[in-house]
Amino acid sequence: MENEEYRHRQINPGDREGQQTERGVQALQSLVEQHQKQLQLPDAVSYYDMWVDLLSETRGYVPQSTTEVIQNVSLGLGFLAYNTWGEMGYKGESKQFVFKRRLQREQDDYHGHLVLPYEQGKLLQQAASAIDIAYDPGTPEEVEKRTFSFPDILSPRPVTGTIIESREDKR
Repeated sequence: MENEEYRHRQINPGDREGQQTERGVQALQSLVEQHQKQLQLPDAVSYYDMWVDLLSETRGYVPQSTTEVIQNVSLGLGFLAYNTWGEMGYKGESKQFVFKRRLQREQDDYHGHLVLPYEQGKLLQQAASAIDIAYDPGTPEEVEKRTFSFPDILSPRPVTGTIIESREDKR
């Protein structure tokens, strides 16, 4: 895959491609709403995989702007589901590893941060609710609620505090 396929860009709703993107977002929102209750998803890993598969299967068959929406929402979903995966045992831990690799590949293209436009944040909210993950995209002005930092997952902050020896350590 060429790196240019993963470039993030701002969408101007007034241009033709921006209008196509808006229609694409509306179509995806409609699909999520219609099938949310029917999906009967087994877990957060499978649901994330469905979004990644959707990205893979539609690339080249839908407008590039729609592909970018799917890519951004699937990436945002990965950020939201990351901690949930950690509680799922081996399957979840494996998905965390794969997601970290995805972030490493896409880090430069996104300049270390995924910043979702408001419409994509609303779509991510709907998508996340399908697997019972609460997400608030905020208002159009609250961009910080739609900003996901790659270093938060790639370079988690070390735990700080005082280590206290147990009695067993002294034996």
